[in-house]
Amino acid sequence: NDLYFVGNTGWVCTQDGHVFRTAAAGATWELPPTPASTLRYIAFADTENGWSLGILGMLIHTTNGGEPLPLPPVITTEEATNVMETSATLNGTVNANNLETTVTFEYGLTTTYGYVVTSVPGTVNGSEVTPVYADITGLQENTTYHYRCVGTNSAGTTNGNDMSFTTACALPGDAGTIRGMTDVCEGDMGQVYTIDPIPGATGYNWAVPAGAIIGSGQNTPSITVDFPERVQSGLVSVFGTNDCGPGSESNLEVNVYSVPDSPVIEYVGVWPDGILYSQSASGNHAGNSGHDCC
Repeated sequence: NDLYFVGNTGWVCTQDGHVFRTAAAGATWELPPTPASTLRYIAFADTENGWSLGILGMLIHTTNGGEPLPLPPVITTEEATNVMETSATLNGTVNANNLETTVTFEYGLTTTYGYVVTSVPGTVNGSEVTPVYADITGLQENTTYHYRCVGTNSAGTTNGNDMSFTTACALPGDAGTIRGMTDVCEGDMGQVYTIDPIPGATGYNWAVPAGAIIGSGQNTPSITVDFPERVQSGLVSVFGTNDCGPGSESNLEVNVYSVPDSPVIEYVGVWPDGILYSQSASGNHAGNSGHDCC
């Protein structure tokens, strides 16, 4: 891609990103350690001081003729772990390219980030790929955050790739015991059913037996229920809700009893002593299952 000479000392940048150096006017060449597939152009002021321009605007400076060229760190942002409602662990890897490298993480609600935290470890050296991490707290639940790993050494700063995660969302707590009448009659109106407030709930979802009507209180911890004629026995149930979804449900079995029929009186006759007598041809004074709804 590029060729540059100062006297008998020269450098050539190959298509695969390597920089070869000669001190013998090109008779022999050597390959100093350089990052493959990153460097594209070279320029030198003298046999010691030079620069190489790589992809993504990376500029490398040497003061020893390019043997070896000092390199900025290689940084990779990895997937976040331990993601909870208000905390998470940010992860990344660092190759310091044999220069002491300071490592941080940037994070925030957008790709402009806004928050910076030092990684663990905070400084990396050597040429091995080293895992780094940072625990962050004070996050908003059910919220997407962007983050990246950043490394800086004497050769420059490398920003890792942007990644994101969404914090967890806490569901409402368990619904407690429902309090209210378990035996009612057709025609009972305004029966009250209530529970203690559900932790984390911003709303309440009640259900009643088929045919029953919630008169008031839906979406609150207490409701009134009307039981008109022909209501079926069944469950009064409730669960808490919030932006994250529904919580667990609580149920109360309610038995609905019918009101007894009015007696049908039919004339039978008159006793010899002149007293009129009658009998009930139909009617029920006991109600269903013996429950008194008279």
